[in-house]
Amino acid sequence: MCDNALRAAATRVERYYLSRGYVGRITSANRMNVLLVDGFKRLRAVRTLKGITSLQARLLEVDEQAAKAAISNLNLVVCHSLI
Repeated sequence: MCDNALRAAATRVERYYLSRGYVGRITSANRMNVLLVDGFKRLRAVRTLKGITSLQARLLEVDEQAAKAAISNLNLVVCHSLI
């Protein structure tokens, strides 16, 4: 992530944190070998901010194939029709 993108992400995370009091969870897989599945930008952004020292994480105990499916599902954009 380039410096400008990282600063922009950090600004968004900080605004969210200040308005809601928390940062959305990251998702990791496997208890023994922790693998970050979702939340890469949040994690990088939080590391640049002062005052946020930890993030909540959702732990999925899955194999590599299920972790890849989780990445897809966690980032799925669903459009709902209002009609």
